[in-house]
Amino acid sequence: TSTLPETMDERIYHCRAVSRGRQSAQGPGRAHLVCDLPFLSYQATPEDALRNAGRLLKEGGAESVKLEGGRAVAETVHRMVASGIPVMGHLGLTPQSLHQ
Repeated sequence: TSTLPETMDERIYHCRAVSRGRQSAQGPGRAHLVCDLPFLSYQATPEDALRNAGRLLKEGGAESVKLEGGRAVAETVHRMVASGIPVMGHLGLTPQSLHQ
């Protein structure tokens, strides 16, 4: 019913599985793999966000990361991009904020 309980390790595992399946089904480079940063993996500090986004690329095989937020995460996004991590913005429904 919600993605809130999912951990970084679970997200990495699932991203890695999708990455392997994508490569075997279509060949490398045919589909861009975006992985969503889980709840509280990027909100606490920009350092946490940078480390966790890097894990999704290095360990999970993601090609970019997605996170929710606007101005509140702008500095975090800037630091990620400056570090070479492609970031996908998210507009509209923000499922990680479902209790607000």
